[in-house]
Amino acid sequence: MFLAPQHYQLADRFSAQTLQRDIDWTRPYGWGIRDIEVDQESLANHRFLVRQLRARLPGGEVLSVPDDTTLPVIDLRSCLQKDATVRIFLAVPLHHLARANVAESPESIEARYLVSNAEVPDENLGTDARTVQVRRLNARLLTSQEDHAGFETLPIAQVRRSHRSTSVPEIDPTYVPPLLACDGWQPLHAEVLGRLTEHLGRKRSVLQAQATSRSIDFDCAGQGERLLLEQLRVLNTITAELAVDIQAVGIPPFFAYRQLASIVGQLSVFASEIGLPTIPAYNHDELGKCFFKLRDLIEQQLDEVAEPRYEQRPFMAEGTLLNVELAPNWFDEGHLLLVGVRSSLDTDEVEQLFRSGRFLKVGSRDRANELYLQGAAGLKLTRVGHPPRALPLSTNVSYYLVEKDEALGEWREVMHSLTLAARFGEQVVIDHLPDGQTIVVNFQGHTSTLALSLFAVPKAKARVPFGFEASSTDIPLTV
Repeated sequence: MFLAPQHYQLADRFSAQTLQRDIDWTRPYGWGIRDIEVDQESLANHRFLVRQLRARLPGGEVLSVPDDTTLPVIDLRSCLQKDATVRIFLAVPLHHLARANVAESPESIEARYLVSNAEVPDENLGTDARTVQVRRLNARLLTSQEDHAGFETLPIAQVRRSHRSTSVPEIDPTYVPPLLACDGWQPLHAEVLGRLTEHLGRKRSVLQAQATSRSIDFDCAGQGERLLLEQLRVLNTITAELAVDIQAVGIPPFFAYRQLASIVGQLSVFASEIGLPTIPAYNHDELGKCFFKLRDLIEQQLDEVAEPRYEQRPFMAEGTLLNVELAPNWFDEGHLLLVGVRSSLDTDEVEQLFRSGRFLKVGSRDRANELYLQGAAGLKLTRVGHPPRALPLSTNVSYYLVEKDEALGEWREVMHSLTLAARFGEQVVIDHLPDGQTIVVNFQGHTSTLALSLFAVPKAKARVPFGFEASSTDIPLTV
């Protein structure tokens, strides 16, 4: 038997088909972009130019630009005049055994391959280069406005009219083409995986700080303490797994999507309505739609994972005056206002400093100095024996409740000015630290540091582990 070109071609097709089946049967969704680089300067001039592209077509053919071929430039002006968005496709003519599949001219739109000459040296010697004919994919770019009949296509980007005043085209961030790996498309990698990793990390850090400050472990039986540890355990697990995914190279989007779906399931038990929400179906050809929906769902679930429910603002030091600005909603009945005192003085010394009325006065920023000079009564601060569970605990922090009484003229001044200030005596304040918040005080022969923060704590709601439930034991009205 004499070997003919058909024998070699048949062997090549058999090898290619076997490899294709192996990939399709063992790896789901094995087509898409591995990485792509679009020239941004050309895009600003209404031209779509691909600098670099590595992709695998749905039929299994792999392509690398510019190593294997070059792609023509698309003029976007006329396209965007017709439609607000235009999708760009990588296109290769379909393979047909009954017609010529190889041509020498790129003008042949039906030929799947083009013949070109390559200078190939002897790789053993590095010399003796010879001209060898090779065939390359006859690839091109098509838009969604063109006929795709007779082509195998792969969407690689979507361009839209810019919303900015410059009106230059831009890559549509809401569209994500089929991908071989998540890191092949920066908007998906950063705006979904990266964003969720940061959100989870912030939430986990806050809960971890609460558990650490209150020395909570699984032997604790206080209200909400077991819930906090369960939330922290779940957040630790999913944050660690997602951190591995975002740092790894080549994670397929389907596997990343399964990981995100697992996160939805783990967080669902902490929702106000316990139950597994509907998870969007995975769509390899429209990755943006399913990934962004799933990201938003996870962020909604994270918002229901309880955090310490308070707002904190530091008092800023101005000479002997420490003052802070208040938010208007803090004056309603749903909020408690507490002053946190961080000092190297012991708790009893701090209480003596605040109770005597001779060393400081509390009022609005405009009135505090006058209150001190006149020896008038200011706002009453009551030491809190059992702070709200939301607040961080520390051995060098004491909490004092600000008495809110609209019948008092000084409180009305605070409400009007949206400020609160503590005016210390000159004999007490001896220096300031560079942070602008901490003062150095001399009290009862001791030199110590002191800083104030205002905490606004809303009343608790159901299933919130760190809210405040008003009771005579939580905030005593007398010291």
